[in-house]
Amino acid sequence: MIVPYLDVEIKRGDTTPRQLMEYRSGWWMKRKVNGECIALDSEKRECKIYKDRPKECRDFTPDHPICKLLKKSEVNVMITHHPIKGRCVIAVRPFKKSERIETNHVLIFPILPSNNKLMDWAMEWNKKEDAIALGNINLLNHSKKPNVTVKNNYRAKTKSIYAVRNIKKGEELVTNYECPLWFKPCKG
Repeated sequence: MIVPYLDVEIKRGDTTPRQLMEYRSGWWMKRKVNGECIALDSEKRECKIYKDRPKECRDFTPDHPICKLLKKSEVNVMITHHPIKGRCVIAVRPFKKSERIETNHVLIFPILPSNNKLMDWAMEWNKKEDAIALGNINLLNHSKKPNVTVKNNYRAKTKSIYAVRNIKKGEELVTNYECPLWFKPCKG
């Protein structure tokens, strides 16, 4: 299973050391180049500032299912913030052309009217239904020069991200939405 790292926002009253924070429209825990939290001991897979961890992290004790999963999971992508684009999906390791990067289960429902708020997240599933992916697929930004594509598996009811060319570690994953755009694409 592939699990993304969570962005952790620093809240009022947190005693997290200042050198572990960065400002991005608010204070957040810094990240290592590979996407891991700056406070994570990469070998032990434990928090180095457990007693002073942010309030948001306090919901996750070492025996919490998410923490157990992160301890043993191979993470392929991370979510980060871009000053122009907003959220971005970043490769935390290199990928070869045609390699599967991630698979997400989907929620399938009848096609919605265009003014429905869910349409911001819905993707075509078939001629009669749309789907929302439960993972990072919905966070992929658009590009006319994509480095990934999204493929449906109708039998398993999943969508998967595949590399369409070799992708370097640290590169943003982008796909072509292949539909009329409802926004002006940025050049950032």
